[in-house]
Amino acid sequence: MHFAVDLPHFGPFSNPHLVAELAHEAEDAGWDGFFLWDHLNYRQAGLPDPLAVADPWMLLAAIALRTRSIKLGPMVTPLPRRRPWKLARETVTLDHLSGGRLILGVGLGTNFFGEYHDFGEPTDDRGRAEMLDEGLAVLTHLWSGEQFSYEGKHYQLSQMQFLPKPLQQPRIPIWIAGNWPYKKPFRRAAQFDGVFPQMHERALTPEDYPELLGYTYAQRTQTTPFDVVAGGLTSGTDKAQDAERVGAFAQAGATWWLESFDPIQTFEQVRQRIHQGPPRF
Repeated sequence: MHFAVDLPHFGPFSNPHLVAELAHEAEDAGWDGFFLWDHLNYRQAGLPDPLAVADPWMLLAAIALRTRSIKLGPMVTPLPRRRPWKLARETVTLDHLSGGRLILGVGLGTNFFGEYHDFGEPTDDRGRAEMLDEGLAVLTHLWSGEQFSYEGKHYQLSQMQFLPKPLQQPRIPIWIAGNWPYKKPFRRAAQFDGVFPQMHERALTPEDYPELLGYTYAQRTQTTPFDVVAGGLTSGTDKAQDAERVGAFAQAGATWWLESFDPIQTFEQVRQRIHQGPPRF
């Protein structure tokens, strides 16, 4: 199993210098990845409103320059509110900047904080799902470096060619987020390189993974490696308990553990937990 820090990009974590330094310290402490949320707005009890929010892609660029080996990326970016061709340019540039360390997490996104409605974007789930599928098709074709045109319901591209290609081949890894037990996101994830399962009502447990992974693997037509994400917050002090908890997810099929920090935690609390190291077992 691999272990990553999963950090919001607002409040005290909106400072690119401090976040890049945290990523450097996480690498030194033995973490394998450093991932950021991707929001335009965020509201939560106990946090100021309005909240200072940084652009996650600028933070990721700063992280890439301050680290050497850890994986990095957004967990996750809502592709339907991005221009796929702009994202293609950003991701390839970040892949080159990091020396091939980018993992692209994508999902449908949510309108819970008005991140679609407040900016005049479509809020219909079905329409956004169509945009997500079309966006993935456009993105991966542009990454190929080949001549490409596209005529879809939501996106139309004239014949063009995007260069350079990503360093990572056959492509930058894509992890798809989805809320279980809705099946469509897991059918979508099966076409790519990993799945980031979540639930609306409660946190996932190791007992949930056999069913959702059984369904996902049944949709797979490729034999390439496939990552499975689990996450939560461990103590950092009770090593045995932390290892038992995370080990149960690994036994259930997870390949990555994301130490998912709550936005109300202070910078020093997060830094302390990072220095305690990942919950290896």
